[in-house]
Amino acid sequence: MTRGRRAACAIFIAGLLALGCGRSTTSPRKESKSGAPAPMPRLLVEPSRFDFGIVEEGGALAHVFTLENHGTAPLMVQAMPTLQGCTGEAVPRQLAAGARGELRVRCV
Repeated sequence: MTRGRRAACAIFIAGLLALGCGRSTTSPRKESKSGAPAPMPRLLVEPSRFDFGIVEEGGALAHVFTLENHGTAPLMVQAMPTLQGCTGEAVPRQLAAGARGELRVRCV
């Protein structure tokens, strides 16, 4: 596997996490009637870094990341883009506050 392909997979994963996750509630800037900040999701991904190592040309890359919502509002995975043969699947697509899920990534 070339460095370019590994880099593309790493960018794909970062894009999934940055662009694919969002709120399922109202705007994050609003405050409650008491003046406290509005509930917001907060995503934690484990591992935060992953090295696919050396992969034979034409070999597949696959890894399962753990997603956890450390926030106080539901977190919704909204979009799962495809980039250079890499796909991702979040299970479940919505994480309640305190809930855990998985992001299954595969690049062929």
